[in-house]
Amino acid sequence: MQTRAQFQFQLRKFGGRRLRRVAAFTVIELLVVIGIIGILSYAAMPALKNIKKADSVKAASQQLIDDIAFARREAIRNRSTVYMVFLPNTGRITTAGLDPRYNLYRLTNILTKQYTGYALYTDRRLGDQPGQGSPKYLTEWKPLPQGVFIASNKFSTNYVVASATARATNVFQFRTYSIPFPYETNTTAKLPAIAFNYLGQLASLSTEVIPLARGYVTVKPWPASAVPGEDPAGNSSDPLKFNHVVIDGLTGRAWVDRMEVWKLP
Repeated sequence: MQTRAQFQFQLRKFGGRRLRRVAAFTVIELLVVIGIIGILSYAAMPALKNIKKADSVKAASQQLIDDIAFARREAIRNRSTVYMVFLPNTGRITTAGLDPRYNLYRLTNILTKQYTGYALYTDRRLGDQPGQGSPKYLTEWKPLPQGVFIASNKFSTNYVVASATARATNVFQFRTYSIPFPYETNTTAKLPAIAFNYLGQLASLSTEVIPLARGYVTVKPWPASAVPGEDPAGNSSDPLKFNHVVIDGLTGRAWVDRMEVWKLP
């Protein structure tokens, strides 16, 4: 039997509180919860994937708009023509004396940017003497965010995108210009580009539409060409899914034209 002193000692030790049994999950309950989480995650994956694609297109549109604004400002500041030069399928590059095999060590990184890459170039800058220029790339060759590229038809043909709102958008293929490629020290090549004059207007004075496509570009070693694939197929010209960066010819200012803005009530 406990003495009175022993009982008081134990009472002080446990604070006068009774010990309680702690509740816990069984293994079966844990497996059920894990299974439910797995099912919900699998069901949510398509929605999350679409959100990621939408974010990539939005980022690509903003990137182009920012660089278009920069090209326009540089054209006005230097009172010269600034070109936004795009990298097409390398099989479409016509050169004057440029041997791609000889320049392969310089082209390696650039070739991965077919259909996604572009750079800003000018052949004159403020202070150049009349009749003399100083060709210079104002930026490095940069790609669009992963999963987005410029629709391949933009490099080769004219077409019309008709939306569900009965709007019709004319997409004309890029004009080409003789520009040193891939750097200002190289021989010129015929490359697709848009040009801004010293007033910040498009040199063509015509509205320019740059269609963005969701998907992938498979790049093969030289001299093989890159192979673009839209996912879902035809999304760059789909009346309900298109996403265009539009540049006004008279002002040189750009904005995004996407179907979401024109949804019917």
